[in-house]
Amino acid sequence: APIGIMLIKGSRFTYLNAKFRETFGYSLKDIPDGRTWLRKAYPDRRYRREVIRTWLDDIQRFAEEPSLRESKRWTFNVVCKDKRQKVIDFVCVTLPTGEYLVTLEDITRQKMAEKEIEERGRELDIKSRNLEEVNAALRVLLKERENDKARLEEKIVLNIQELVMPYIEKLKKYRLDPGHRAYIDVIQENLNDVISPFVQNLGLKHTGLTPTE
Repeated sequence: APIGIMLIKGSRFTYLNAKFRETFGYSLKDIPDGRTWLRKAYPDRRYRREVIRTWLDDIQRFAEEPSLRESKRWTFNVVCKDKRQKVIDFVCVTLPTGEYLVTLEDITRQKMAEKEIEERGRELDIKSRNLEEVNAALRVLLKERENDKARLEEKIVLNIQELVMPYIEKLKKYRLDPGHRAYIDVIQENLNDVISPFVQNLGLKHTGLTPTE
């Protein structure tokens, strides 16, 4: 059989198959009865009491329901002969002879894989939350950068329009020779070219107006 099998009569073990011996390392000489098995397989006293309580509950169910032949599936950690611990699925079947046949399936690798998947899932959740937080922070930074850029553009436009252009207009009122006037016109035109990319909204196009205007 590909899984461990034990045959129990009363409190004594009468048979352990090859897979059982391979999985746990115990032979009938090592565990001739249930008490010995329980002490070796479950050395922790508190955990052993939990196992015994589960076993007795199913034995009681067998007694109360004669038609019931198979127990629920139990999962317990078992300490092997070499002190390694394995996760085992148990199923107990009652036989017409009054004996109990117990199957024991080693699911240690499966449980380890499930645990690894859960841990990776938690890690992915944490990374996902971190990415969401980083993205939110980046969006805030980008928005702030856009606001800074808009404020800088507005400042450049206002400075040129309020601090430079008025003096150019005053210069034009003086009697200048055609060459000097041409230079002033070029300066004014170049300044307008500098600020034209920034003047993209009504507020910057009409900085001289009051809010009501």
